[in-house]
Amino acid sequence: MKSFFLLSLFALGSLFICSGCNQKKVSCGPMVPPNQVNNEVVSQCELKVNLPAQMKLDGYDLFEFHIKNVGAHPVTLVAPGDGSESGWRTPTVSLSFLPVDSWESHPATEASGPGGRCGNINKLEPQEVFQLAPGEEKKLAWGHLFGGRMKPGKYRVRMYYENIPGMKWSGLVMGGHDKGAMRRVRNSTPVSLVSNEVEVEILAATPVPSAG
Repeated sequence: MKSFFLLSLFALGSLFICSGCNQKKVSCGPMVPPNQVNNEVVSQCELKVNLPAQMKLDGYDLFEFHIKNVGAHPVTLVAPGDGSESGWRTPTVSLSFLPVDSWESHPATEASGPGGRCGNINKLEPQEVFQLAPGEEKKLAWGHLFGGRMKPGKYRVRMYYENIPGMKWSGLVMGGHDKGAMRRVRNSTPVSLVSNEVEVEILAATPVPSAG
């Protein structure tokens, strides 16, 4: 009888607790950290690239690209910097080249960099972290250096931009990165974007003059 009385009190207490949750319109489940809630917000962004009509194999070509927030929530993103092309820092950026007469499709993600580089990277600056309200667009610039076995010809090109807030950065930086900017990077919006396709002609490298 005593056991039955204690069991009844337990059941009544459980009912009261869950009723209280329903009345206050809160979840009876485990609490979710605020940053995890933010990461669950589905962000919709659009990436458009504007490459020069011609690029040289031995050149360093600057080009423009645009990121537009086409979703319903504000997003915080990061401009590419020294090391982005090598996967050393967020965001990672890269280009995919396919011959114009090829039936191949661009990969879903592109992580290949230009090859070897020095071990230093530039300091993260506060202006590299920015916010886009719904409908807002930002123009950015980036430079591309060819590597590998690219040959002259006409290519179909797409750009890849991926912001990874929790990414571990590589490389050595004098004085360290700006701490406030890095905190904003850690709380930025994770996105993985693929641009529109553009056509580019790759020109041969400049001939090296013969000695004598």
